[in-house]
Amino acid sequence: MGEGRRRPAEGPVEEAAAERGRERCPRCDSRDTKFCYYNNYNTSQPRHFCRSCRRYWTLGGSLRNVNRYCR
Repeated sequence: MGEGRRRPAEGPVEEAAAERGRERCPRCDSRDTKFCYYNNYNTSQPRHFCRSCRRYWTLGGSLRNVNRYCR
């Protein structure tokens, strides 16, 4: 009973697919990024966060030279 409900073991195929989904940070070229949200709920403006340089960026957007610690 219930043998047909087993999930397949995660293998290198799923890990490779997850790695392809990670975008490269335009500031530091790190792949240690994650998707956060869509800017203004617009699916053509995905916002990502780089864990290396700890900054947000929009995929396909232009980078501005903004001070990181402005007050």
